Amino acid sequence: MIEDVPGAEKEPRKDCPKCRDSMDEGAIAVTEPNPLIPTVAPIRWFRGPIGWSWWVGYRGNERRNLDVRAWRCERCGYLELYASGPWRDADV
Repeated sequence: MIEDVPGAEKEPRKDCPKCRDSMDEGAIAVTEPNPLIPTVAPIRWFRGPIGWSWWVGYRGNERRNLDVRAWRCERCGYLELYASGPWRDADV
């Protein structure tokens, strides 16, 4: 069973701005195609453009970042993304 993130607050029910049906809260994640150790990481928002480093790959130019939360409409599939919550220090 997957548990909620500690400290994350559940938002009240949202209505889709396109078709007015209900929206479910979820997440968008990046998956690594490693068959030995499948990993899933949530996406994060960084201020400014993404940079490239031969040592670590793509990374945000600023060390601090925000988790991205997603809402999806059950009927039409419309997505809303929100970058909110406490600032975090980058892992890389």
